[in-house]
Amino acid sequence: MAVDPVQNGYALLYSTLHADATFMGLVSGIYRYAAKAGATGDVCIINLQSSTDTNGGTGVRLLNRALFQVKISGPVADAANINAAYARADALLQPSGNPLRNTDNTLACFREQALDYGEVRQDGSLWMHHGGLYRIEV
Repeated sequence: MAVDPVQNGYALLYSTLHADATFMGLVSGIYRYAAKAGATGDVCIINLQSSTDTNGGTGVRLLNRALFQVKISGPVADAANINAAYARADALLQPSGNPLRNTDNTLACFREQALDYGEVRQDGSLWMHHGGLYRIEV
């Protein structure tokens, strides 16, 4: 059976974050691509940014290096909770600053970049997105 490195990456991120009661107490849910319609509270959103294969001389895939965006999104009024939720997510995905290794059929997970930006919603409210880009090697 072929390994789907992108699905392994999503599985690692979701299972690691969802298994932590502290993290789940800070967000109303974990979503892929975007929060579902009607979602309330601060949410965690996971998206694939890119995925690069390293192939051997015969064209066999030896390694995949996927880059995932993991962010906490919510109203700016919830900034303290959003920051706390992301700090917890980062501690889970890169414990003590070290890569998360050999988990859920992956070799390593580590943050490459931080991200933080705002968005004016259609209703005029200001939302913030705080998170990071995580490299997952499969």
